[in-house]
Amino acid sequence: MEVLGLCSIFSRPARYSCIMCGRLVCPSHYDKHGRLCDQCSPERKDDHMRRDGPERRLLH
Repeated sequence: MEVLGLCSIFSRPARYSCIMCGRLVCPSHYDKHGRLCDQCSPERKDDHMRRDGPERRLLH
């Protein structure tokens, strides 16, 4: 579903709404195949965990 608003993750222009949580997100934070935001998509969550690494997550 295409929508207009601000991305809930980085406040950029949003074009999509997650079918699970309803969060508005920009194309870079949206899984078009699953129609889920990065926060709800298991595939995208795994990608972010690998990029951030365990050390970086502990510092936040």
